[in-house]
This record gives sequence, C-alpha cells and structure tokens, in this order.
Amino acid sequence: MRRRGHAEITLSIPRFWIPKWDSGCDITCGIMNRMRSRALIPGSVFATAAIALAVIALPGCEPNEDSMLRSINASRAPGEIVLDLRDDGSRLLATVQPVAPFSDEPRSMIVRWFEGRTDGRNLSPQPWAFDNTRVFDAQLVPGSKATVVITSERNIFLLQDRLTIPLKLDSQAYAPVSISRNGRYIAYARGEMPDLEIVRFDIHNLARVDVTENMAPTWNPVLSEDGSRLIFVSGSTGFPELWELRDDENQSGPRQITNRETNPIPFPTGPSTPIWNKGFIAFEDTEGVHVLSIEPPQLLRSMPGTLPIVINNSLLIQDRHNGGMNWVPFASFENTASNTKVAR
Repeated sequence: MRRRGHAEITLSIPRFWIPKWDSGCDITCGIMNRMRSRALIPGSVFATAAIALAVIALPGCEPNEDSMLRSINASRAPGEIVLDLRDDGSRLLATVQPVAPFSDEPRSMIVRWFEGRTDGRNLSPQPWAFDNTRVFDAQLVPGSKATVVITSERNIFLLQDRLTIPLKLDSQAYAPVSISRNGRYIAYARGEMPDLEIVRFDIHNLARVDVTENMAPTWNPVLSEDGSRLIFVSGSTGFPELWELRDDENQSGPRQITNRETNPIPFPTGPSTPIWNKGFIAFEDTEGVHVLSIEPPQLLRSMPGTLPIVINNSLLIQDRHNGGMNWVPFASFENTASNTKVAR
C-alpha cells in the first residue's frame, strides 16, 4: 500500500565518474544495481535511455557573470569543483576524495567556505565548522548565512552561520539535499539502502514530514522556490519515473508525472542537486546536463557538462574534463518550451 499523505524528499545518486574528480558511487548507483539484480529494469532500457547531447552556442555573459567567474577561478585550487554559489558571491569549493575503482563507496568531499565577493578579486577560505572534514554534501541556504551539511556519518546539520555550533536535524540522510529558494525547506532521501524514502524538513520550525511511504527506491528530490512542490525519482513501478507532491488539499499524495513507455526522458542520477527555476528543472546524469519543462514534463535541451548551479536566473555548468565553466540563461529555454506547447 502507498500512503496518500503529505511528505517530502531527497536522495543520493548513481555512480558518476568525473575525470580527476573521482566521485565514487552514490545512492543511485546502489539503487540501480539492486533494481537490475531484481530484474526491475531490463538492460535495454538503459541502452535506449542514452541521450544525444545537443551542442549549443552559449550566449554572451553579462558583466556580473564574467566577474563572478573570475572571482571563482581566482580562489579555486586545481581540481576543485564549485559545489554551491550564492548571489553575493559566497561559495563552497570542494575537492572530491578518491575512491577505489568500481567501489560502491559514495562520493565524499573536503569543502572550503568563502565569503561573498563578485568583483573578480582573489579570496581566502574562511574557517568554518567542517574544515578538513569529509562530508557527503553541503549547500548554502538562500537569503541567509546558513549552510546545510550531510556528514560522512549520514547526519544532517544546520549551521546558522559558518562558525556556529552545528545543529543536528536528522540522521540516515542521503545526498544530495535540495533547499527551497525561500530558505525554509530542505528535502533529502532517508533510510537504509536501498529502501530510501523522501522527507521534507522545515528548518524554520524544525519539523520533518515524510513525503513518501512504500515508494522506495526514491532519490534526487528537488523543491520548488517556495517549497510547496516537490519532484523526485522513484523506481517503485519497476522503472525510474518522476513523481510530484504538491501542498494542495486536493492532492492526497505524490502523483506520477512521467511515463517511460510513452515518453522516455532523462531522469536525475547526480551527483548534484537538481535545480527548480520557475517552470523548469535542470539536473545531470552520466551523459550531461538536461533541462525539462515541468508542465508538461518535456526534454528541452541536453548539454555537455556536470554539476549545474543556478545563480541570477542563469545556469552555471562545469566541464567534466577540464573544470571550465559556462553560463546558460534560463531565458534561452523559454522559446523552446513555447514551441513545444504549440507543437502539442
């Protein structure tokens, strides 16, 4: 039985190889292996799911985006990835820790915390509560100085600012964690592998709500800007599909919004948190970064790259081979979405 109640989300992702950024095997990796072993997903599904990546010409960057990139590059050590970025220039830069080849060990990182600056000048890392500590995820809370961290012990903590004593919110948490743009809600996968369910946590009221029940395996939740909607992946039907939960008294529980048999589209596999921006979601899989419209769910564009981050209504995409970065404005997807609706 599937509970038709209120709940929330987040989860980890599959094996994802980033050259020189050895990423290990996150939640999706273990989930996919188990789904294959249970014959829930035929091998042909994975073969046919490969997406041909579209090569696009990236629009010119705005001056503030150029200076932001200069500032990031000035502070980034060789091999570091941009884990998160705030409008004021505050950032988390991470070094992915090496794991043995073909290991099921999840991706872990050493994260450095930088104060905000967007003028291209060099920065020095600032001390924070998780200096030189291996973590599974860390995300800046929008509109505040707070940070959410999932430790290697799978505890999830809230720091009101970088030097405060961490407040433990929950345990058995799996990365990635999604944070609503209003800074109030977080969503993540919780439980024991592979039986992970999605939860949503109100960090203002310190209250957790179970979003799913008997829908495992679930992973990669993404919250809308105000946290009232939640999209995640569930393999409960035997295939990975996108599901959505709305804070709507007319909706009794999560509803399936994709059908792989009639309209196969990519689904998030990580390792980064999916992004919700207005009517679009952006996420990565092993092939690259994809942008979908939400209503209806349609693939709008696939791009080479990894680790997408949203800032100033633009998508920052990192090159998985050399660590380069490019901006793609979300406005560039609007015409594609309009054309898709007309075609339908």
